[in-house]
Amino acid sequence: MKFAWLKALIIVSLGLNCMIAGAVAYRYLWGGPFGRPHGPGYFLGETSPQNQAAHAAVREKMAASREKIHAARTRIIESVGAQTPDRTLISGELDNINKLQADMERTAVEQMLQDVQALPPDKRGAFLADIQRSMFCRMGDGPGMGKGRHWQKNFLP
Repeated sequence: MKFAWLKALIIVSLGLNCMIAGAVAYRYLWGGPFGRPHGPGYFLGETSPQNQAAHAAVREKMAASREKIHAARTRIIESVGAQTPDRTLISGELDNINKLQADMERTAVEQMLQDVQALPPDKRGAFLADIQRSMFCRMGDGPGMGKGRHWQKNFLP
């Protein structure tokens, strides 16, 4: 065991090289070209300052709506866990969640309409493709999406 430290150094070096090569290969094969931001926000820099300010307002509105949805879901879970669940409260909260989500969708589409109109005609197709790609990934249709560590195909017996 004269050269135990050298053997350990070679093993650590190989491990680091494999890690770096794997990260580069993943980024190149599935993450898009290097240095290219992805998603609909990529085109935000090409729009007017008014449009960029509108995006900030939309983000704040969406965050407030998400907090309201979270609070409504919490009230639903509390009611479901009660000794005698209040079905009218549950129904009302579900209606409230549906309304908030519909308002969020409507707001997002209105902002997309403004974005498309603010972009030069040659950038619109790429912008819409990025939006479609990001929407599909959120719905779990992308490669490996929707099947995280909490995903179970048959979680009920």
